[in-house]
Amino acid sequence: GFGEPSMKIVSIVVVRVPHEETETERPLFLSAVYDVASFGFFERGAIKETCNFAARNIPPKVTIGDREVVNHEGYNVHCTRWGDGLAVVLVADEEYPSRVAFGCAANVREKFLAKYPKDTWQMLGRNGGAPIKDCPKEIQFTDELTTLLTQFKDPANADALTRTNMKLEASKDIMARTMQDVMARGENIDHLVAKSEDLSAASKAMFKASKRMNRRCCVIQ
Repeated sequence: GFGEPSMKIVSIVVVRVPHEETETERPLFLSAVYDVASFGFFERGAIKETCNFAARNIPPKVTIGDREVVNHEGYNVHCTRWGDGLAVVLVADEEYPSRVAFGCAANVREKFLAKYPKDTWQMLGRNGGAPIKDCPKEIQFTDELTTLLTQFKDPANADALTRTNMKLEASKDIMARTMQDVMARGENIDHLVAKSEDLSAASKAMFKASKRMNRRCCVIQ
């Protein structure tokens, strides 16, 4: 795991998900924030990489309209994907209530679309030219994400916030899966790790070592 749980949100990423993944068309991070201050200095890079790995690989495998929680080595990756191509991925520890996490994700989407209607981000980098990089300069949303992360840091306060702002659907609508469940048929996590551009060589080596020790399929430390 990544240290002692204390009910925290580790990252929020707004992702544009392609209808079909190709070599040139992969999930694009439109905006991302991380709260890794509670981790040791040398852990922080690996934590962010793991959040990015999850945010890149999980949204394409979530059915449009579904809310999924994917447990990933002691952390819960909350992902919601919508029909316009937007997804919000929120990584929190296992203590953090999923209902509140999805309330936060709905807030993120609402504020993002208010500032950036879909015609401002759907075609970014799709008109030829140089490949677009994550968190493109056209999208300036980190301040808003940081504010939401701070507001939702304490689930008790956040729960009141979400109750007044919106009607939350019941928790039974949330699907819980493991990283292994998420993998497409014939695609395993070793292959995803090997080809991932979000993980450094050190993180990949750590993944292999921990896999040998644990003989489990979804450990990324």
